[in-house]
Amino acid sequence: MDTHEIVYIILFVICVSISAFFSVVEIAFISLQRFKLEHLIEKKVEGASLVATLISRPERLLSTIILGNNFVNTSAAALATAVAVHLWGPTGTLYSIVGVTIVLMVFGDTIPKTSGAHHAEALAIKLAKTVRTLSWVFSPIVAVLSWIAVGFGKLFGSHAVGG
Repeated sequence: MDTHEIVYIILFVICVSISAFFSVVEIAFISLQRFKLEHLIEKKVEGASLVATLISRPERLLSTIILGNNFVNTSAAALATAVAVHLWGPTGTLYSIVGVTIVLMVFGDTIPKTSGAHHAEALAIKLAKTVRTLSWVFSPIVAVLSWIAVGFGKLFGSHAVGG
């Protein structure tokens, strides 16, 4: 195995870890119970107001999460495919598709979302500043994605929440 393949594998693990982060963020913010959040705001729990601000614009929040998750998942697939093709030739593509799908489903999605659902309030508060920063960094692309989401929502009879 070449040095660049080892680097690709390390980057793959990082991508899966970041995918897990986005999955935790998604489920923590989505499954957050409003009355519990309102109670935390009333108790002046640090970060609770920021969480409320973030979920007041679900199309922006979800666009941030989806953008980040798709970027790292696509990167993970590309990295794994490069290594698999080098190791096994053209058949490596099939191995990569199956392997990456399993790894992302288990470690990038199922385990993080199960954990996130059980600790939604604490995780949402703990991760709110990071999510706000990512939303700001991704804001040009998120603005376009949010505009598309709102447009399609109107097309199908819904309206923008909080905006």
